[in-house]
Amino acid sequence: MKQYLLHREVFLLRFIVISVFIIFVLQFPGLSLLRIPLILAHLILLFLLNFKLRKLNALDFIFTLLITYVVIQSFLLQEIISLLYFLQAIISVVLYFIFYSYCSVLLRQGIELNFQKLTKYITFFLPFFLISFQSWSLTRSAGLLGNPNITAHVFIMLTPFCLLIPHKIRYYILLLSIVLLGLIMFASRSAFMAFILGIVVYFTSLYFDRVKYKFSLYLFFLALVIYLSYDAVNIAIQVMSKYNYLFSNVDSRLLYLSYNGRDLIYDMALERLKGHELFGLGFEGAKFESEMGHILSTHNGFLELFIRIGYIGTIIFSALLILMIYNISKTKNKYFRGAALMGFVIILSLATNSSTFFVFNYLFYYIIIMHSLCEYEKKIQVIY
Repeated sequence: MKQYLLHREVFLLRFIVISVFIIFVLQFPGLSLLRIPLILAHLILLFLLNFKLRKLNALDFIFTLLITYVVIQSFLLQEIISLLYFLQAIISVVLYFIFYSYCSVLLRQGIELNFQKLTKYITFFLPFFLISFQSWSLTRSAGLLGNPNITAHVFIMLTPFCLLIPHKIRYYILLLSIVLLGLIMFASRSAFMAFILGIVVYFTSLYFDRVKYKFSLYLFFLALVIYLSYDAVNIAIQVMSKYNYLFSNVDSRLLYLSYNGRDLIYDMALERLKGHELFGLGFEGAKFESEMGHILSTHNGFLELFIRIGYIGTIIFSALLILMIYNISKTKNKYFRGAALMGFVIILSLATNSSTFFVFNYLFYYIIIMHSLCEYEKKIQVIY
């Protein structure tokens, strides 16, 4: 039994390293086509190697409901979606379910986790994201994963794992220095904003640890985060107009105050959705062709979700997220709770500017892991 526990002790670090390695490999020419097969193989293999029958819970029910809905939706929209996107829709939702099942099976049996070592390993791993094998621009580094936004998003999604246990002040200073250096190099505005909001909510949740109605407070935090993230450009314009003299000699893309035409893309996407609001346009509807023949993406995870699965699917997925937040709010370990909430803040903030849900990247899988640590905290023996 002890050997089995020690074998599973590194499951979290192993998953993080393999997921980053897969994304790293995909940046090279000719290998991008392997994105779906590699991620699919990785997640299915984890599930099959650890498969065990278990009791289902409310989250399993919502996952099943979402899968059923996507299947029904695909048949209703079969005239406007291709077989490829039909399969992508089913696979994307099923992968979330089987990965949650994998985490549940692994953690509910009892596991020892040395979080002191884990946080040190991840902290040691983070500076490697600053290495770039691809040139990008004079003001931005592509980072380890070959794209400044992709690198920055994965980079900050790993930081909550470093905060699952308390640390000394010098560790927080070191971690903050590494993250800020990376964010300045990548110059990803969405990542910078998401991290700042995430770290503020993390320490705020620790401060309000004894508040009785944590669930309501967390929903308020997340709603505020989404609002601030959506209105960030307008807020930044107002701040810069008042304190412009402080940044007059700074040349960074982080100070670039424009929507990059995304506001126009949002309008085009919503116009295309008219008449299909209830069931959406299917997974194929998330990308569309402009008048000039360019393939466009909404660059907005929430809008993309709405276009893909409509009102009904969005309500089901929202129920899934709310239940996960509820489970997190019931966690006794305030550091687990704070880190998981920080992860939610980051991904919801990123969702206002990029694709985050039902896409073949690992961002939401990191959220599932953090939620599972909270859900099965009583089964976890934390070693310092």
